Amino acid sequence: MSKEKDEIRNIIAKILDIDEKKITDKTNLMEDLFVDSLTFIHIIAEIERKYDIEFSSDMLNVTDKLNVDTIYNKIQELREGTNNEK
Repeated sequence: MSKEKDEIRNIIAKILDIDEKKITDKTNLMEDLFVDSLTFIHIIAEIERKYDIEFSSDMLNVTDKLNVDTIYNKIQELREGTNNEK
């Protein structure tokens, strides 16, 4: 596992007050962990703060498929987009 995925998992676990081991790369936050919309926004805000990024509204519309892999991939996409702009 990558360090960033572990960090994402840690953020989610802390907010949900659960053991990180219960969160795999594919664990669906909404369906498997029963994350509600307010908690979802909290998770996204913490990740944005941690990585100094801002997710688009499109990211916020894929809540049905949200897991560690999805978040990690979106972070990578945002970074690549930033690097291409420079």
